[in-house]
Formats: sequence, C-alpha cells, structure tokens
Amino acid sequence: MSATGDFRLAMGDWLLPAVLVLMLGGCLPHSCAGTGPSRALLPADSLSRRVARSVPMDTLRRVWRVEASNDAPLTFPRTALFLQNKQGKDAALAVSDAQQNALLFFSEKGQLTRTMRADSFAAPYLIGQRADTLLVLSPKPRRVHFVAGGRVARSLTPNLPPPEEAPLLWATAAEGSLFAKTIDPEGRAVVTRHGARGQGTARRALGRPRWHHAGPLRWWRDSLVSVSGFRPVTHRLPPSLNAARALRLTGFDSPMLPRTRQYARDDTRRPPLLMPDAAPAGARLFAINLRAGRLRIDAFGPGGRLTHRLTTPGPPRSQDVYPRALAVRRGPDGSYALAVALTAPRPAVALYRWRPDSTTDDRRRTAAVRPAR
Repeated sequence: MSATGDFRLAMGDWLLPAVLVLMLGGCLPHSCAGTGPSRALLPADSLSRRVARSVPMDTLRRVWRVEASNDAPLTFPRTALFLQNKQGKDAALAVSDAQQNALLFFSEKGQLTRTMRADSFAAPYLIGQRADTLLVLSPKPRRVHFVAGGRVARSLTPNLPPPEEAPLLWATAAEGSLFAKTIDPEGRAVVTRHGARGQGTARRALGRPRWHHAGPLRWWRDSLVSVSGFRPVTHRLPPSLNAARALRLTGFDSPMLPRTRQYARDDTRRPPLLMPDAAPAGARLFAINLRAGRLRIDAFGPGGRLTHRLTTPGPPRSQDVYPRALAVRRGPDGSYALAVALTAPRPAVALYRWRPDSTTDDRRRTAAVRPAR
C-alpha cells in the first residue's frame, strides 16, 4: 500500500500518487497514526472520541469473500454497486476494476457471473443505475456511459472542466440528474448538476480548505452529500444546489486524528486519509473508518451522530487492510447487506450482513453526551 492517500478518486489513471502528493499529500494508517510528540485532538474530535467510546462494537457476519484468482481476475476493484431487484431481495453486485477497464458482476452467493469490457471504458467508475441501465464514468475523457444489455448503449460528455483544469473529480447519478464535484489545482471545489444532454443546470462552490472536500458524492434521502476523505464532515446540498450545509459526523474516531490536528496547525505536511468511502441506506450513512489491520465501518443517523461501530470478527491482521469502496442495501427485514471492495492485502470483494438490535438502537438515539470543555 502506498504511503500517499491514493484513495478512490475519479481520475484517468488507476493509481494517483503523483497527483495526491502534489495536491493533498495524504497518508495512511501504517505511516501516520498520530505517534508524534503530540496526541492532542481538535475540540470536535475530542467530543467524537467520547461519543465513540459510549457506542459498543457490533460484529459483521461475512457471507462471502472473493479474492483475486484465475476465476475472479480482480486487479484494482474501485467502486461497488448493488443492482436493483424488483423482488426486494438482495440483488447481484457490480464492481468496477480500474486497472482492467472492466465491470465484474457477482451473484448473491459470490459467484462471478460475467465480466464486461468496453473500448470506451477508461478507469470505469460506477455512479448509479436507472431501471436496467448502469451509469459508468470514465473520468479522464469526461465521458458517462449508459450500459444496458451487456454493452455500452450510448455515451455523453457532461459540461465539465478538463482534467488539467480540475484534476479531481467525483460523480453520482440521482433524481434523473448527474451530479459532479471537481477540485482545481488551487483547491477550489465546485459541485454541478447536469441535464440529459450533459449541459450544466446548477452550480455551487464549496468553501476552502480543499482537503475538507476531497471525497465521493452520494445521494442520501432527499439530499446530495459531499463526503470528505480527510475530515469527518459532510456537506448536504438540495437538488437545486442553492445551498450547502455542513453536517459533522459526530462519533467518528480514529488513531490518526492527532495527525489531523497537526496538519490543521501546519505542523505536518500530510493529512491522514480517514474515510475512503461512504454509502447511504435508508436513514443511515455508513462510512469506512480506515484502520491498520482491520475492516471498520461506522453507521451514522440522519443528524450525523454515530449509532453503531461495525467490524469483522477475529484478531487484527498483521497486514494492512485497505477497503476502497462501500455499497450498502437495507433488506425488508431491517438487516443490511454491506459490500466492500479492497485492494490490500490483496484485491478482493466481500459481502457482509448486519442486523441492528432495535432496543440498543433506540437507546443510542436518545443518549446524550455532554460537550467537551
């Protein structure tokens, strides 16, 4: 795993260390876990640590895991998406592989059912589904492909700045529109909405600093959510993009938070990568909490407060664990299916199940934590 924060950015190249060193210079758990002379936290992070300690750890149940092999030629799984299923059951899973320029489709039991490649794919990035059509972004050429029936039915080029003007790009398709977030070399972050022909229909500039905005776009309930990989803060925007409201993820705790404070005070050159991806399901937002040696996922309620901490059973691995992407689906029985794409310790896709305890859930929603003085 690289010491640079080459997380799931929608760029033309499938590994992005050079760009991130220049623009963000992020670091990962094994190289910046806050072991320096100061382990002090920012005030908001101090409160989050207290909240996190009040929430017991829950265990994810692994349903299946597929690792790179001749039968499943994974090389750089980058995004994951549960496919829509009219029967209400867990649908099949689509995974994009940025190095292979391919989409891989898995059954509910984890069997690779087919692989799709297209000459027009360039580091494909799954951004949504409309009926039986998948929307796939090729970031460097700024093309969105509509995939149906196992082929690219059509493509369009949204009105976006070229890569040299905005090297960082994320996108999502929701509510009949395409939403994109770009960050230019000066750190200016802009969210845009695009119509059926790719034309821009709305625009919202996000405030600085740039490292507060580098991360994926998601649609959660009735709002667009701009996630930051480097701070546990999201920004919620209505479909019109006429406002942006910050929503702090209170309870997000990480051994790397002291390093965040050092970076905010200009005491270190690289901010730590905390949250590579997040995915909504119902009233909850699930976020990957990047940890050395173990998969960790945090669940937050509509107000941004931590409700559950989820992890896998067993002792931590001696190797780094690097989850790149997360997809979540809520079942009719109230349980959740969580699909995770990983690139370390080896390329893999895993499916987990989790069923929250309703009594504990109610108690956590009503619990209050006194703010830190």
